[in-house]
Amino acid sequence: FCKVYQKVNPWSNIIKSASNRLYFPGSFVAVDECMIRFTGRSGDTVKMPKKPIKEGFKIWAIAEGGYFLIWLWHSPQHILTSLQFRLQFQATSADNTITLNPT
Repeated sequence: FCKVYQKVNPWSNIIKSASNRLYFPGSFVAVDECMIRFTGRSGDTVKMPKKPIKEGFKIWAIAEGGYFLIWLWHSPQHILTSLQFRLQFQATSADNTITLNPT
């Protein structure tokens, strides 16, 4: 991850760990982008003029029912090819790996 996220990443990891311990998602999870409003100077901000939050930090999140399970900091300088996350689902299956493909 980028330098700008280094200070919040330890806190973020604690929240992600607690989220995965306390909440077991169903089979309908969504992957979506989220924006945190920021208008200061940073090379990691994203401008999206047609969105409600036009400028800020972008986050990719896996969520269900408004509850964030896992999130990933977005950086315009780093291109992601594919990601894998392990989630513990309510219904147990042989393989509960979620693979995200680039779109």
